[in-house]
Amino acid sequence: MKRAGALVAAVLLVLIAVWIRGRLGGDGVKLGGGDPTGTVVCATELARACESLRVEHPEVEIRIEAAGATAQALAGGTAGDFDVWLVPQPYAAVAAELLKTATGPPPLGSASKPIAHSRLAFFVHESRAAAFNAHCGNGPAWGCLLSAVSADSWQSIGGQPTWGRVKPHLADPLETSGLLALGGAAAGVLEAPVDGPTIRDNAQFAGALDSLKRARVLADQPSAGALQRMLAAGPSVADVVVALAAERDRFGDSAASKATLLYPAPVVTAEVVAIPRRGSESASDLVELLTGDAGREALTSTGWSPGAAPAAQRNSPSVGSHIVLRQIWEEIR
Repeated sequence: MKRAGALVAAVLLVLIAVWIRGRLGGDGVKLGGGDPTGTVVCATELARACESLRVEHPEVEIRIEAAGATAQALAGGTAGDFDVWLVPQPYAAVAAELLKTATGPPPLGSASKPIAHSRLAFFVHESRAAAFNAHCGNGPAWGCLLSAVSADSWQSIGGQPTWGRVKPHLADPLETSGLLALGGAAAGVLEAPVDGPTIRDNAQFAGALDSLKRARVLADQPSAGALQRMLAAGPSVADVVVALAAERDRFGDSAASKATLLYPAPVVTAEVVAIPRRGSESASDLVELLTGDAGREALTSTGWSPGAAPAAQRNSPSVGSHIVLRQIWEEIR
């Protein structure tokens, strides 16, 4: 009995020593250790959520940049140092595709399951909503937006003569919402399968994208900035802003009521994932933070819906199609 008691006491001492070492931040098992540190690169659309996270976890460095810029830097081997990339799809998949042709070991690990999601929407100024809905007929769709921006004026699609032409805004495809919008437009007006050759070979669709880009206003603004300008200055600045529904959370009810929120068919959705940088000692702890309660709270408190999107809201074309769409957009002069 004495030997058994001594053995139990020895085991307890070892466990206590390991626990103390973990608490003090030593090597070995980290039981109840300190908060994770490191750098998280956040896509532009996630800026408010990441700033909220930084308030609660000041030990985490936050860097905000367009998802497309991060993807290009990773593919070119010029990305700055970071531990985790917090980014909405489709750009996580686009980056993975671009990296297939890069030399050297892959810089990114596997993406987490979706942490939160937000549908892409049309924010139509309240003074234009009735006319836009009438033009769309059975419901808002990508096709009616493309036909509206191709029209000579609002008057030609049922609006007032004083409104001039339709003034749409969508972000540059380097932003998640901009690329997602091009994917939604392709999924909405082209016959399946929507792939690179189908997109390239459809002259009518190419012409519609050309009209959309030429009609676009506030081209240097992300969708949040353009929406803020429309709500503050009115439809003379922009009258239809394509943006994630989460952006509505930026504004009070009074300002937000100046725009009607419409979800075009087919619905396309951005899903937020966390992707670790290979070789980072901090990545796993940061991914745990971002996919846990702290990350979900930061996202849902800034307008994002928790978890993965319902299947009916996942209508984006393939990752290859998104890459082709971005190329076509860049070719339009």
